[in-house]
Amino acid sequence: MKKTTITLITFFTFIGFFLAAADDRERREQRDQAEQRRGGDRDDRREVDWDSIKSRIEAGVKSGRITRGQADRLYDGLRRRMGGEAAKRDSDNDRDRMEEARKGYEIRRKRIEEGVRSGKIKREDAARMLRDLRARMEAASRGRDRDDDNRDRKRTGDIVDVAAGNKSFGTLVAAVKAAGLVDTLKGKGPYTVFAPTDKAFSKLPKGTVESLLKPENRKKLVSILTYHVVPGKVLAKDVKSGRVKTANGSSLDVRVSEVGVTVNKAKVVATDVMASNGVIHVIDSVIIPASRESQARSSQSRGSSRGYLGVSVESTSRPRGVRVQQVFANTGAARAKLKKGDVIQKLNGASVTSNSGLIRELARTKPGQKITLLVSSSGKTRTVQVQLGGSYNSRSAQSSRQN
Repeated sequence: MKKTTITLITFFTFIGFFLAAADDRERREQRDQAEQRRGGDRDDRREVDWDSIKSRIEAGVKSGRITRGQADRLYDGLRRRMGGEAAKRDSDNDRDRMEEARKGYEIRRKRIEEGVRSGKIKREDAARMLRDLRARMEAASRGRDRDDDNRDRKRTGDIVDVAAGNKSFGTLVAAVKAAGLVDTLKGKGPYTVFAPTDKAFSKLPKGTVESLLKPENRKKLVSILTYHVVPGKVLAKDVKSGRVKTANGSSLDVRVSEVGVTVNKAKVVATDVMASNGVIHVIDSVIIPASRESQARSSQSRGSSRGYLGVSVESTSRPRGVRVQQVFANTGAARAKLKKGDVIQKLNGASVTSNSGLIRELARTKPGQKITLLVSSSGKTRTVQVQLGGSYNSRSAQSSRQN
């Protein structure tokens, strides 16, 4: 009897252990499945379509359900939540691929050099093979850079978004909206924007900003804002001194020196603020484009001590130069027998392709000086000697294109 009892106790104890182990195993499996589901959810979160989220947030701002400040905080939170781990993983993968490519390049390079030493490969063939290898490495590097740029574009807002997210550009953003340029600056681009800060706008005469924001002054506001936009993406390292054409149609005077960069007279105080459709450089003053009248007065003022040719011109591409529209009486051009339709191609050996170019060359002359023009007429070219006159200011009032 005792033996039977002990056997039964042992049997039921074993069954208890078995059931407990089974329960424990089932709980572990349920926990693992829950972890996998949570992990899947995290992966899904990383792969959420950023453009879709952005459109929903912007719709909320437009409808008034959320403020711009709340939208910006949402963007920042989403970028941290969705981009951090993915960016690190992408960066690690890129480094691994580039390291493998570099090792492969070194192995092939050594084999080619060994082939040259052993005489199996001709030196000129080796040079060509090494060029091909370097080209492939550079192509791989450019591909990685393009991938980086694409990822940056997905994680960075456009020019308007970036400006709106910076407290220093409140006036600029308000002006862009008043001018109806939001859609333009949200476009594909790329654009380079010289962006004045709120402090820069405050330097304008009192009441100027308020006046520009009025609907009746929209055309003038558009002209000013587009004067700050240069087509193309120009980073700080690529900026050079010279004239730069703007979206306004006029040109900016960019100067690069040891102390920094100026655009017209505005100083660049920060550079390379990246956006998905371009780049922003911050300036400390608003750049106001000159009116046509003031441009003419400026040209006349600059030219008061220079020689006076006595023609009005327009640019032409066939042949390349400036075509004479009018020859004024009792001037050097009239005495040299220049005629309407003649095309001035060079002045003292310097090519002339525009009215401003002609003014620039004449600014180097003095009244009474003799100059040499290369003139094209009826398909033939000839050189013409002209003695320049003076009294430029009194004559120039007749035409803004008179030289």
